[in-house]
Amino acid sequence: ESSFIPIANFDSFGQFITAPDYSYLEWFRSRSRAPSQAYLKQMLKYLQWQQGGRRGPWLLKNPCNTGEFLEVLEVFPKATFVISRRDIYKTMGSSMRMGTEILQNTFDPLDPKFVGQYTVDIWAYETRRYLQQLKDKGSGVRLLEADYNTCVSDGLSVARDLYDLAGLPWTRQGEAAMRQWDVDNPRHKLGSYGYALEDYGWSEEKIAEAFGPVAEDWRGR
Repeated sequence: ESSFIPIANFDSFGQFITAPDYSYLEWFRSRSRAPSQAYLKQMLKYLQWQQGGRRGPWLLKNPCNTGEFLEVLEVFPKATFVISRRDIYKTMGSSMRMGTEILQNTFDPLDPKFVGQYTVDIWAYETRRYLQQLKDKGSGVRLLEADYNTCVSDGLSVARDLYDLAGLPWTRQGEAAMRQWDVDNPRHKLGSYGYALEDYGWSEEKIAEAFGPVAEDWRGR
């Protein structure tokens, strides 16, 4: 999870997720996102140095990169990306619940309707940004779109596609390790929780209006 590095430099909309200030969000959206990636690169170099130098590709996970992969590419030109396309109605319910967990110790009382609104304000914008960058990207950009349900039910096939796209060798030992990880880490191993859009003043109709056609395009994925 690499999101905390640019957040620590106050240069990520992840900062807004943890401390929602709309004037900060407006400022962040007005500037290039490449500098935050340059800062991340410097920190990764530092971590690499601590580990004895270059060994292999970094595997980074950061939902905040969803709508900025072309800026990431400016700093990491050999990057390979994978995006999980998940049912947006479910994703927003889950994200609203997560926002509650993040903000409940900051706001007293915490208004669930505020959580719902700020969640949609973030992700509708970033999804539109992602779709625009998807149109703008060149043919040489290595990006794999994988449906969330496939990631859950057949993660190994997604891994194979990703390795092939990135030009990484697929080995029997690696595959065995992945299969064992699946066995040792079943879904909901650490528990699960429920969520509903209606708890935050939202509905599927309102989500569809906020996100546009992609909400239905990704339904059931």
